Amino acid sequence: MKLNYEVEVTAELIAGASNELLRILIQQTLAYHQRWHSSWFAKKVIPILRYLGLIASLLGFITTVVFLVLGPRWCPAWVNLSLMAPLFFIFILIFYFLPAIQAKIVKSTKSNLVKQCQKRVARHMSKAHRLQPYTAEYMLKGNLLTCFRCVDDDWKVYFFKKLSGVAFQGDSVTVVFKKHTSIHPYLLVFHHNSKMLRSALEHLNLAICLIPSDLEINKLFELDGSRNN
Repeated sequence: MKLNYEVEVTAELIAGASNELLRILIQQTLAYHQRWHSSWFAKKVIPILRYLGLIASLLGFITTVVFLVLGPRWCPAWVNLSLMAPLFFIFILIFYFLPAIQAKIVKSTKSNLVKQCQKRVARHMSKAHRLQPYTAEYMLKGNLLTCFRCVDDDWKVYFFKKLSGVAFQGDSVTVVFKKHTSIHPYLLVFHHNSKMLRSALEHLNLAICLIPSDLEINKLFELDGSRNN
């Protein structure tokens, strides 16, 4: 399979690609959260660890208070019982109110997650922002994709990658991940028309996914919040 095309990378194209990339990263990160919260470890092990931590903190607090009252002479001088008692008490409060603390964290998940993904988008687009406007040429031979950049009439090879995995396609960018569960893309390809590239990716047996809409992203946030309440 061979493919060759050029695209003018402008501020407008980068803005559209950034918006599409943001929605992809949010969806992939929320999917990761879902897998984590539905995992056996999160459902079975973490609640047990919480109760064990609560019991250990209670025993430590009671033991420390008893030692403070009785004033055992054998207690090492470096053991500060007056400091350990409130420390164990703090741990008791943390383990006891852990579900409520997690619920508050979930409420702030949306804004924090969006900010984190926006920072990742900015890192991915930083070079394009610095160089724009410029011409990018993509050449596909077999499963090898090579990208050339032309800035001030100076052509340079930017990258060459072997294509595999999962591709999310929008109007301005195609974002490729190693697998469906990945949260970090390994390749971004700019374009104005994704049809030719889509045909090439399908020929290479890459899974093609559509970029989620803003409405679909909001529904994913609602599901993520209800699952953790």
